[in-house]
Amino acid sequence: MDCPGNLHCPCAKNEDCFSGFCMETMFGNECSKECLEEGDCPKGWTCQVCGTMGGDPFYCCVPPFQRLCQPCRTDQECIPPYGAVGKKYLCIEFGPEGSFCGTECANDSECPKDFECVPVEEGRGQVKQCRPAGGASCPCTEKYAKGGFVTDCYHQNEHGVCRGQRTCNSVCDAKVPAQEACNLEDDDCNGKVDDNVSSKSCPLENGYGVCEGQTRCIAGEEVCQGTYAAPEVCNGQDDDCDGQVDEEGAPGCREYYRDEDQDGFGVSGDSRCLCAADWPYTATVAGDCHDQDPDVHPAGNEVCNAKDDDCDGQVDEEGALGCALFYQDNDQDGWGAGNSKCLCSPAPPFTASIPGDCDDHNADINVGGEEACNDLDDDCDGQVDEEGALGCTLFYQDNDQDGWGTDQARCLCFSGVPWTASTPGDCDDSEPLFHPGRKEVCNEADDDCDGLVDEGCNFVGVSVTAAGCAVRVPSEDLSPRFDALLGAGPGAPPAAAGGGYVLELGPYPTLMVP
Repeated sequence: MDCPGNLHCPCAKNEDCFSGFCMETMFGNECSKECLEEGDCPKGWTCQVCGTMGGDPFYCCVPPFQRLCQPCRTDQECIPPYGAVGKKYLCIEFGPEGSFCGTECANDSECPKDFECVPVEEGRGQVKQCRPAGGASCPCTEKYAKGGFVTDCYHQNEHGVCRGQRTCNSVCDAKVPAQEACNLEDDDCNGKVDDNVSSKSCPLENGYGVCEGQTRCIAGEEVCQGTYAAPEVCNGQDDDCDGQVDEEGAPGCREYYRDEDQDGFGVSGDSRCLCAADWPYTATVAGDCHDQDPDVHPAGNEVCNAKDDDCDGQVDEEGALGCALFYQDNDQDGWGAGNSKCLCSPAPPFTASIPGDCDDHNADINVGGEEACNDLDDDCDGQVDEEGALGCTLFYQDNDQDGWGTDQARCLCFSGVPWTASTPGDCDDSEPLFHPGRKEVCNEADDDCDGLVDEGCNFVGVSVTAAGCAVRVPSEDLSPRFDALLGAGPGAPPAAAGGGYVLELGPYPTLMVP
């Protein structure tokens, strides 16, 4: 290499180079040369427009990694003066050590040795950039070390993050974050002075006692602050700092009664004046008569259980839960009448469990009684001496009131139409002339209800021999036979004109025989 001025020769300015272009590289500035195409340039270098001459573009060879790994604070610092068109150069954060320039690439082959092409976040997307392989730090070349290039760095630990600056050959000038102390400094680098200074306990003493205070950082000094001791009162605090809060008898206390069964009612005569309930002194109302049973207290419901559930001095009184209705039963027949009480057990005169007695002064009269013919309502059904009562008499139905009844009968204490007949047997209860004991007459009816009709009447041909009987027979049937009998019968009348006869027998009605 023939220096100075030729390709790759060190330079400080353009005038140091025959081509008129002094190019930046990672390791220092080098002279470039003119070119017309890529093949005119060293391997990896590209032929780019470097300026104009007489209004025409002038091309020169441009190195590929002009500012790669240069310490930076903005993307703008990473853009080289030549060959940057169409590419992105990002200032990439490497962690606490700072940020360093990258160069856009498509794959690892477009990066220098020991570098790799990796995606880097940019805005809402990613851009691939060349950076040291395996997460290694950027090399601090002589160019970067002497050039005084600065990047932002920081120290971070459990106390916070402190930021500073550095060059690639110096350490970060940020301080190491520390626990905030009362010293008028921002020890944890959060932008505030003495803001998170830990307080410590300190004594505050007066005539009522010694209370514990806490130090507070004021103007760079720790001052003991807190509440001084005071007389104990009921306020949920240890006012006199004796280790006890609202002890018994403090002003503002109230009476709490012993309530071991925790039913809300305490034992009368066993109480303490407290600021708050303290088991077993938790009840504010006394009167519990059995503090081992939570169901027994003044507000309890009286139950039929042989206990004084409501502590009123009475056991199983009227109206207790589980009570039953008992009715007043003066005659002690097991049936009640009138008033009733809901009791746990019967108590005279309320002893009957069933109501309905209509006469509570007669033990024989009740709902379960048997009706008798005695002009009384024995079974309390609202009726007196009804059908079927003890001592009743059978009366038969006698609609025609002839003294004889049908077979239909009722057992009654007294007769009443139509049940008035004491003897049955009437065969026609619509006709008072027909009944047992009646004389049979020739009328085609069973007058005496013996089951026979017109017994005693004797008919021979058209001759009638029974007294009071008359028979109507057509004339054509009567004449021959009657003529034959006329001479045989006494008082036989002659034949009437027109082919008919009149037969008269005794004093009974006549029958015209045509």
